[in-house]
Amino acid sequence: MQVKKLKRHVRLIVGGPILFALILAACFSGWLAPADPYKIDTKNILKGPSGQHPFGTDQIGRDILSRVIFGARVSLSVSGAAVFFAIGKRRFSSSAADRHPH
Repeated sequence: MQVKKLKRHVRLIVGGPILFALILAACFSGWLAPADPYKIDTKNILKGPSGQHPFGTDQIGRDILSRVIFGARVSLSVSGAAVFFAIGKRRFSSSAADRHPH
């Protein structure tokens, strides 16, 4: 019986921990990022993955992993604002329809 209930919520089981990890990474980005995401290092332009830069570096030598971790903050902020706006709009539109029937 429990297995059937879990099969119905596969998206939650898979997506929940991923979302939780993203939220944690965004909240603690200052401690988790291995380097300053804005620091330009012209000696390390377009370097591949290494111990110092696990995801490598970009065109101007910035650490890609640090930029991904800091980028999670922006992504979660925008998606949270969109959800907040959608919920508010839905509540407002449904309550307005209830007050003024056609």
